[in-house]
Amino acid sequence: MESENIDPIELTKTANRMGKSGELTRKLLAKGNPIYGANRECPDYLERILADGRKSLGHWQEGKFEARTSLLKPIQTQMD
Repeated sequence: MESENIDPIELTKTANRMGKSGELTRKLLAKGNPIYGANRECPDYLERILADGRKSLGHWQEGKFEARTSLLKPIQTQMD
């Protein structure tokens, strides 16, 4: 099996571009992956964003994310 040569500089440029545009976040969330990162208003906590739009603040504890507070409840849509 042949491995594909990956240019690390091009990979970094692509990741930076996708990160700045929000494309990377959208793609990861669309696949059901949670996003973790810093929260500017609460720097002592991590922020988690789930695919359904829920956001929460918390910490890693014993290998899993423990939410302390919810920032945004899921958006409810009504079917007509």
